[in-house]
Amino acid sequence: MKPKAVLLCCLVFSFALNAFAQTKAEGGSPVPVAGWSVSYTLMSTTTTTARQLVFISYSNGTGSFRLIGPRTTWTPTMLFPAVWDRVTNDFISFSSEVEFPVGNCCRETGTLIFKGNPSQTGVISGAAIFVTNVPSTTTTGPYVIRTGTFIATPIPIVASP
Repeated sequence: MKPKAVLLCCLVFSFALNAFAQTKAEGGSPVPVAGWSVSYTLMSTTTTTARQLVFISYSNGTGSFRLIGPRTTWTPTMLFPAVWDRVTNDFISFSSEVEFPVGNCCRETGTLIFKGNPSQTGVISGAAIFVTNVPSTTTTGPYVIRTGTFIATPIPIVASP
């Protein structure tokens, strides 16, 4: 698939999920549904970066990403609003706009998308996609797109009234 087509699909999907979550969010107070510890890798032309986050999903199609790891301590909280949808029983997708620290001074922003298949035990595995908000300086496409894989392991959550 061409980079422009991949970008267009990712952006359309992200906008659709945001609109879906906004519509559902107006319906009432969300209740936590599930939580996952997500380990993922994103590949660039020179390196593969391993990262982790915690994803909490709520009953209204929204959720949150909490980035974890040694490089996320430069900001008080790395909590980002997310959206999710269980498209079919065998396919779930969740995404968020995130900021990744780069070195000691900078950050990289973009949309982080996970698309995967849940197992009988609740573990979700599949593809991770990161589309930066910064235009690309190469001729391969309008934005930098990194792909990789992820595995999300269920964690216990406690719902508050």
